[in-house]
Amino acid sequence: MQNLTASHVSDRDEYLHFISLESSLGFPLTAVSPRGICAILMGDTREELERELRRESAAQSTAYSDFGLEGIGAQTVKTIETPQLGVSLPLDLQGTPLQISVWQALQAIPIGETARYEEIARRIGASNAVDSVLQACLDNKIAVAIPCHRVVGNHGEFGEYRSGWKRKRAARSRSSSLNAECGAKAARIISNLTYEP
Repeated sequence: MQNLTASHVSDRDEYLHFISLESSLGFPLTAVSPRGICAILMGDTREELERELRRESAAQSTAYSDFGLEGIGAQTVKTIETPQLGVSLPLDLQGTPLQISVWQALQAIPIGETARYEEIARRIGASNAVDSVLQACLDNKIAVAIPCHRVVGNHGEFGEYRSGWKRKRAARSRSSSLNAECGAKAARIISNLTYEP
């Protein structure tokens, strides 16, 4: 996995601080609890994302923190633009045990690769819970850091995505391009090697 995770169910009365910076995929909103990043929401406007955060975090107070979270917001944008950088901060996963198992399994999918919903279900020991895996992907509030865009349908179809299929396509395309670039670099290095018996 790319980083450490902290697992909790969201039933606390506490402040969530958040920031939203512009990226090529819109205005990702990054929200932080005392335990780590608890949301990275993707959308077209800051206002839309703030409403979504407040709606889904009704039991928690929210506060915009421009200066204090600037570095964390910038890290989110860098991860979107350059997937291999990853998110280095702890994640505060807020969900059921099954959801958390799914999200942790998604973190293990290498950049540029994909996995099917049924594969994820098998990996977490719940082969009959394919529909629950799909729902866990749709319920994932930490886009990019928990890469639901790397999951495809059981027959290879594109699959659903909380932030919309256009963003899923863009995120997957970026990861695939990175893999191709790394492969090309490796091929060039190998071609320049000489064998001396």
